Amino acid sequence: MTGPHAPPSIGPYERGRLPARYWPLGLAAAICLGTAFLELSPRPALALPLDPGLTPLLGISPRWLLLISVLLVAVAEATIILVAWHRLPRVAQAVPSTLFMAGLAGVNVLESATTRHGRLGSSAAMVVMSIIWISIYGNLAEVWYTVAIGMIALSAPAIVTGDPARALETSVPWIAASAVMGTAIQQLVERLQLREWQQSTLVTLDHLTGVKNRRAWTRDLERLLSGRPAGVVCIAIIDVDHFKQINDTMGHMVADEYLVQLTSRWRTVLRSSDLLARFGGDEFCAAAVVPSRSHGVELMERLREAAPPPHTCSVGVAFWDGMESPDQLMRRADSALYRAKASGRNHLAVNRGELHRPIKVRDTGSQVRQVAEPKV
Repeated sequence: MTGPHAPPSIGPYERGRLPARYWPLGLAAAICLGTAFLELSPRPALALPLDPGLTPLLGISPRWLLLISVLLVAVAEATIILVAWHRLPRVAQAVPSTLFMAGLAGVNVLESATTRHGRLGSSAAMVVMSIIWISIYGNLAEVWYTVAIGMIALSAPAIVTGDPARALETSVPWIAASAVMGTAIQQLVERLQLREWQQSTLVTLDHLTGVKNRRAWTRDLERLLSGRPAGVVCIAIIDVDHFKQINDTMGHMVADEYLVQLTSRWRTVLRSSDLLARFGGDEFCAAAVVPSRSHGVELMERLREAAPPPHTCSVGVAFWDGMESPDQLMRRADSALYRAKASGRNHLAVNRGELHRPIKVRDTGSQVRQVAEPKV
């Protein structure tokens, strides 16, 4: 699922939700580290009996193999917690899974070399848990990648001993079951996330034009101003001139189609970081953080000029003074819009925050006239 009709992809290691998400997998890693503590304990009663023939096969001692495995798991844990994954490509999130599975492969080799006679131990359960965890918080590609490296981890003892038949016998049932469960869980979670995202999105979008609605505009404008942006905050209230006549003479279907075309053109003018909303009926709002007031006027003028002919728009513009509330800022923009419409429509008027002072009104001929601004 991608595009405007899909929820954003954030990856399984999103920092804001990581503590609540990660504790099950962290618990599995703790089990692995606890096993290592028992293996490295100086008390002989706690040490698991290992097959002496394992050392020449691997070329390293079993205890060193266990230490390396524990270190790989610990590094995987540390990278998950410390790395800012949201700043890296999504594919980089394969690193923790790879390290974790490499550590489990070493543990599995050691478990198979004990008196278990080659049976899979706790490492198999941890491999399955990792696959299920990724299926809940990752995408389908990440699930199947984890299944692939999980199969290698479970097959490690047979790979080391050169016994492919044993590798199939020990790993395939576990991996097949976890792959089926993981895929089913991932698909279910994806559908639930899509439904939740659609419901939350529909609440904030105008059903006709697809731009944000009045509720979302009020929320986003408040967030914008409270964030103290580095630049000049410019807002505009835009009204379609004589829109009632369009409804009366051409019908509601034509009028609705015009609004759709109008907002589509405005989207091409505005940046993705700018705000655009349908405030109600034929009235729209736009907001942008610009380098200067002149840039703000030019941007809102381009919105006015983007109206599909033969119809026009009137625009009221105001700049945030850094102190006023969103409602006060909107009142000043609305006052400028009133003056733009009173001056013949198809104009842009700017309220510069000065009481009882003239404001500038720009008409289609790019001529600037002075109109008295009432007290607001």
